[in-house]
Amino acid sequence: MRNNGKTCEIAALPAAVFVLSLQPGGSTGPPRPADPVAAREALDRALGAWREGQSAESLTSGVSPIVVSDHVWHRETGLLKYQIEPAARRGGADQSFQVVLWLQDDKAQGTNKERPEKTEYPVGTNPILTVVRPF
Repeated sequence: MRNNGKTCEIAALPAAVFVLSLQPGGSTGPPRPADPVAAREALDRALGAWREGQSAESLTSGVSPIVVSDHVWHRETGLLKYQIEPAARRGGADQSFQVVLWLQDDKAQGTNKERPEKTEYPVGTNPILTVVRPF
């Protein structure tokens, strides 16, 4: 039985909250701003994994894990290519990036028909790498 995208995304959020709760220091002040270079690299690594057909969950292990929550990726929509716009902006503790995704048109699977979509990704780097696509 296949999970729908909302089930996978909902399951990823409590995991991120749990990991954050294990970090030392508690709430001793405002969160540190995201490192712009590390945030860009995390986003590029996440989108590259999607383009290569990997799951978002595959990024949660390894040397530099990333917690990814993207409702479109969880629906198993194919990513053909992407372009991260050069200008990023800070939004709270995150770096926000405008991205153009070229998705495989669901009605034309196997034909690589492109469906461009522009979106924004807030990326966090403290205390863990997070890439979250808003609804």
